[in-house]
Amino acid sequence: MRFLPLFFVLSTLGLYAQEKPALEPTGNAKLQWFRDAKLGIFIHWGIYSVKGVGESWSFHNGAIPHAEYMQQIEGFTAKRYDPAAWAELIRK
Repeated sequence: MRFLPLFFVLSTLGLYAQEKPALEPTGNAKLQWFRDAKLGIFIHWGIYSVKGVGESWSFHNGAIPHAEYMQQIEGFTAKRYDPAAWAELIRK
């Protein structure tokens, strides 16, 4: 009688085994397209980067007050902005 629960558990282990379906030919084409497409990058850069805040909605999230957020515009000059250097770095 003690072995009945153990037998039941062991006999149901195979119920979760599932066969993986083979990729359709269109699936292989989609994977190849993804490999060929490479990686896209979106850079969001703004006044919040003056104080190193991680994102532009920081005042909505309570990280800094709105007035303090807006004061950062005085320090945002973008004098070292070099899109060609960024593109080269991303290309690597």
